[in-house]
Amino acid sequence: MCMNSDNKEKDDLCCSDLPDLNERFCVGITGHRPNRLDNADISLLHKSVGRILSVIDDVLKNEIKVLFPTLVSPLAEGADRIAAMEALELGFFLYSPLPFPPEEYARDFIEDSSKEIFYELLNEADFVHVLCKDTGVHEREYAYMKAGMEVIRASDLLIAVWDGHGEHGEGGTGQIVNNALAEGVPAVWINSEADHAVKVLLPEKPVTNNILQKILQIVSDEADTGS
Repeated sequence: MCMNSDNKEKDDLCCSDLPDLNERFCVGITGHRPNRLDNADISLLHKSVGRILSVIDDVLKNEIKVLFPTLVSPLAEGADRIAAMEALELGFFLYSPLPFPPEEYARDFIEDSSKEIFYELLNEADFVHVLCKDTGVHEREYAYMKAGMEVIRASDLLIAVWDGHGEHGEGGTGQIVNNALAEGVPAVWINSEADHAVKVLLPEKPVTNNILQKILQIVSDEADTGS
């Protein structure tokens, strides 16, 4: 386990230790960055993501088998960070698979305030895994795709903050959702446009996990009633 402390250098935060997924219920996040959240109500979006995570937390607390709720987030701007903030507030563990080393990844964030938030969240992560050390143009595209693949690999359930308008390139939200469903990982789709309607997306492969079934049923019922 790679537990991080505030006094560690950012390079020291990168380790290959991964969480034992057998002891965890992992929730992946994929979603748009701020440039595609123009029609979002950010406050309401926080509440929508937080509510789904709360349902997961409540279900897990009532299970005999102890499973640690864990969010899988690469900490990109936008949806990744919204989910990370809400998950940490609920006491979730945080696993952050990063496409590049932190100092290189931070260059993708233009505003200094965004870089600060990134490092603050990174310091809160219980597990950090750098997926690609090379940072050329083609390697960057591959690294982002690899980060999305790792989110899917590690997740029992995916939350997608998505406008539903297509894949928009390699590693985009639409592609991650489609890949997750193809791999048998169900998704909770939160429309990225206000009023952020919620819909459960099921893979062709039947969901047989009882805990996951309970979570999806509650989320689906609340979406149908608008609660």
